[in-house]
Amino acid sequence: MGKKYFLLLIFLASSFISFSQTYTMNNGANGTISTCSGTFVDQGGAANYANSQNSTITFCPSTPGDKIRIVFNTFATEGAAGTCTDYLDVWYANAVGALGTNNDRLCGALGTTTLVSTSPDGCISFQFISNNSVRDSGWSATVSCVTPCTNPIAALTDTTTLNICSSSATNPGSLAVSFNGSASTAPGGFSITSYEWTWGDGTNSTTAAATTSHTFPGPGIYSVSLSVRNNNTDIDPLGCQSTNASTRLIRVLPPPDFTGSTLSTFNINCGNSINLNGLATSETMSTGPLSVSGSPVSLPDGSGVSYTTTLDFTGVFPVGATVTPGCYPTVTFDLEHTYSGDLDIILISPTGQSVILYDQHGGGIDFGLCTNPADDGVAGCPATYTVVSTGGVAWTAAGVTTTAPANGTCSYTGVCEAGTNYISQTYNSSNPFTPFNGADLNGVWTLQITDNIGFDDGTITGWSLAFPGSCYANAEFVTPDVSTLTWSHSGAGPVIPAQTTTSTSVTDPGPDGCPSPGTCIGNQLTNNVAVGPFPTPGSYVYSLTAVDEYGCNYVRNVTVNVAACACNLNLTSAVGTNNQTVCRNSAISSITYGYGGSATGVTFSGLPAGVTGTWAANVATISGTPTASGTFNYTITTVGCTPNLSLNGTITVTPLNTIAAGINRTTCINTAITSITLAT
Repeated sequence: MGKKYFLLLIFLASSFISFSQTYTMNNGANGTISTCSGTFVDQGGAANYANSQNSTITFCPSTPGDKIRIVFNTFATEGAAGTCTDYLDVWYANAVGALGTNNDRLCGALGTTTLVSTSPDGCISFQFISNNSVRDSGWSATVSCVTPCTNPIAALTDTTTLNICSSSATNPGSLAVSFNGSASTAPGGFSITSYEWTWGDGTNSTTAAATTSHTFPGPGIYSVSLSVRNNNTDIDPLGCQSTNASTRLIRVLPPPDFTGSTLSTFNINCGNSINLNGLATSETMSTGPLSVSGSPVSLPDGSGVSYTTTLDFTGVFPVGATVTPGCYPTVTFDLEHTYSGDLDIILISPTGQSVILYDQHGGGIDFGLCTNPADDGVAGCPATYTVVSTGGVAWTAAGVTTTAPANGTCSYTGVCEAGTNYISQTYNSSNPFTPFNGADLNGVWTLQITDNIGFDDGTITGWSLAFPGSCYANAEFVTPDVSTLTWSHSGAGPVIPAQTTTSTSVTDPGPDGCPSPGTCIGNQLTNNVAVGPFPTPGSYVYSLTAVDEYGCNYVRNVTVNVAACACNLNLTSAVGTNNQTVCRNSAISSITYGYGGSATGVTFSGLPAGVTGTWAANVATISGTPTASGTFNYTITTVGCTPNLSLNGTITVTPLNTIAAGINRTTCINTAITSITLAT
């Protein structure tokens, strides 16, 4: 009978331990509790704990692989941080360690406090010490288990570099690019619930689907990064995040530089020629410098109230990049405010370091081109102010103000407040930027404006940060070589002669230049040709086409406007050939004339028989063998001119001579003589 009662007591005790789920930390050793639920309380329960307590307890997860989580809903012991007299020491381990080896110590009055084990076995151990004087209410905490993160793995289906011809090419690529993160995985039986995209252009987004697209702003190098989260929200309410990032480089390629090429319009007269000079140079583009712009923020009247606007540079810089003295930002903001003495303007880094850019210097000086004097929330005309660590002028320097100007071309048409305004220029920060040394470059930068005095309002209509290229160490870059450079034309006009292209190497070409450290090598092609003469009036278009190594085509056109042509006619053969003497049946030396302008052809008159005139391609030719003797005064006359032009010449044809026997005679060369009989 006694055994039965004993067994019943054991059963009741075990039932209490299993189902009551309240674990009291009594004085002394309370052993190890294997559980994933319950309530953890001090020895006093609803009352205060006792004096002179020295108790220990350990919680380990009942589910293998999980970790104990303790959430203190209430906590109050004697003392405070730094002066703890009654305290609860914490070890992330399966046993209490030696004094002073604890991972944490809780004491005083605390708000809700959460502890999650970092031990491989998931256990948390506690030791409570109280003295023999003041007692307090102790604590009540919820015990649970969390499943530790088995981090998902981010993976893009395509990580190859994508090169896109810019919109200035004749074959531009699409700036809207599709991405697919479906290759990402979530080990441990979890599933992926969100895809977090950093686009490399200062923007980011989160999608529930694995596929999305993004439109890039234009020429630039964008490092796109994908992180993913799974549906385990025990540790992070957003889900466990991948510790890797899958990246893809998007390069919207820079066009070549055509500086030095003939790209203007020619206005010439008929008969003139032109020289077309072609020059195309590689351009280097890198990931920096980059300027990111922020949104407007109203600055209503409010004593001591702060207003903020942010810029997200996440993923813009190499991972782990920090601010150094060589990469302080340039801050630019467009501001209108009726009393500059109200304002503190502070820049805050992603890791919390802050610098005062402007510290209530100006008193009654206004910011802006035209400030609205009423506190009505209506923005006047802002002015642009730039702030640097060094190299500008002081806010308090002489000559930084001007009398209130008119509102100019801005949309505000109201009354301008009388007084003086800060002029738009570059100022030195009130405090140097040295506190930013070591601050993270990646992340959210914040501009905070505090209105310290009543009765005035204003608006920041926009702001931006720009970092110098030195901040982008080991940045990506591209320098597309120029593969071909050719001149072409279609339609009427003189043809382009044979072309010759020469190539030379160029080191660190613009616009960005090569990021430090390193050297970028590009090239420069030249192609110069002479075209003409232009014989007829009109407009003629010649095109210079550069093709880079990625197949991007860039065309620059030159228009040649030929004025209404005057008629022209001139002898082009040797002087004197228009006046010739030949024997009959002997060929004349060809006589040539050039004609042009508005002349569409020529006519010939007065030529001897056997001699003809022909014309083509602005050249007239007289040639042939005269068959009649005499003196022939000929005329060549243009056709199509008002008036037509004429030139004259003379061809004298000598007749063949008859030689009588016994008489000396002169005869022409190649002319048969009459037989001569000599007496013997």
